[in-house]
Amino acid sequence: MTISLEAIFMKKYKAAVFFDLDKTLLSPQKHVYKENIEAINKLKNNGILPVISTGKNQYELNEIIKESGIKTIVGSNGADLFIGNSHLYQVPISTEILENISLEAYRDNIALAYHSSAGVAVSLNNKYTKSLFTEMHRPIPPVIPEYYYTHKILMLLVFIPASNNLLELKYRKKFINLNFMRNSKVTIDTVAQKISKAYGIKKLLSLPELSGIHTFAFGDGDNDISMLKSVDTGIAMGNSSTNVTKVADYMTDDYRSNGIPKALSHFNLI
Repeated sequence: MTISLEAIFMKKYKAAVFFDLDKTLLSPQKHVYKENIEAINKLKNNGILPVISTGKNQYELNEIIKESGIKTIVGSNGADLFIGNSHLYQVPISTEILENISLEAYRDNIALAYHSSAGVAVSLNNKYTKSLFTEMHRPIPPVIPEYYYTHKILMLLVFIPASNNLLELKYRKKFINLNFMRNSKVTIDTVAQKISKAYGIKKLLSLPELSGIHTFAFGDGDNDISMLKSVDTGIAMGNSSTNVTKVADYMTDDYRSNGIPKALSHFNLI
């Protein structure tokens, strides 16, 4: 299905608001809060474009898109930009880099999760993969170490616990052509070099239909830092990491306490 930009951007928007998902727009059960849905509808009625900006991949977003009514997506931590089913661009990790990091991970007995826009597979299963996907309310992915030979991999999850600083540092130094972003106690979001949520936002805002509009963003995790710094007004959730609160322009309430509607009201967006 192809959606023309004219059909999406049929009017000049006053502003755009970018939303992270986990611990921002979504409940702990991975649904969009009713209050957030109401706020999104008010944004649309006020001529403001809502955008999801997330580390999640297209195959993970169908229900969230349906619940939220948001069609414009910066996905895979900036490696994928799509509106409906139309991809404006994708930046996959090269096969050569995937081969190298997969070999290194095999030697270190580290699990990798290979994310494409269509699905996910892991190089191996261990307590960290099982813990993460259970917490995300998702089935444990199949073990397919060769998955990256048959799919474009937009994002990796590297399963190194935060307590293992030396091992994490080794990967950051060895694979300088990748962008590593710690996003949980057991995983590091990993995309191609220079890719980030900020990159995806910049690509979206380069469209003539969106040039010059004021931009806001909501986030809570370290992979949101580039996004909050790249917009005009970066808003940290009350549950944000210390690193996020340091770069934010404004701090709202916790995601479980209507932090998004409260901030949107504060800035007279709804």
